[in-house]
Amino acid sequence: MQYPLTREIRRKMIIPTH
Repeated sequence: MQYPLTREIRRKMIIPTH
């Protein structure tokens, strides 16, 4: 079950994690 918010959260998590 993939939520539409996971995509936004992942993008925000990838930005600061990079």
